Amino acid sequence: MVDRTYSMGKVDIQDGTSFRPSGDMIAIQPTEKKGETEAGIIYNERENRRYGDGVVLSIGPGTPDDSGNIFPVEYKEGDRVLHDKHAGFHEMGALILTRRQHVIAILDDDVEIK
Repeated sequence: MVDRTYSMGKVDIQDGTSFRPSGDMIAIQPTEKKGETEAGIIYNERENRRYGDGVVLSIGPGTPDDSGNIFPVEYKEGDRVLHDKHAGFHEMGALILTRRQHVIAILDDDVEIK
């Protein structure tokens, strides 16, 4: 069994405000990847893929079951994750706030998403 510590700290966003994810929400800093056409036009590849990757900045405490037991989110701060961009998420400045069920995998550092 993998030992994980859960970070429920505040995340600062660009305008000076901060927030803390609730329930099973996860704050992710997307990985920015720039693409370039043959004509030299630069675009953001992140907009052209179904799945995105990023680094977990903060997580909520988890969700309770009917008995009140909390099921913690299985990711930790600093994990690099793959998430479904077409599932529900909220953009908060340069961050993404999504539910744990929309995170597909924890990526190893040497994995490159194309």
